[in-house]
Amino acid sequence: MGIDLKAGGKSKKTKGTTPKSDDIYLKLLVKLYRFLARRAPVPAIKVTALRFTETARVRIVKAGGEYLTFDQLAI
Repeated sequence: MGIDLKAGGKSKKTKGTTPKSDDIYLKLLVKLYRFLARRAPVPAIKVTALRFTETARVRIVKAGGEYLTFDQLAI
């Protein structure tokens, strides 16, 4: 019927990780943005969920965010 697949199913295609252009300045810019994306601080946000663990609450508040349950959100 078809081609047998190796154990584990289909092979997953990887997306391009480097720019197609050979421009060195573009490559440096990509490197810079990747670096900044890894180290950029998370903005303060409001998080709504049914419940929160104590660890999650501490991390949200430490980042300057706010946590709400759905009943608090409704009020």
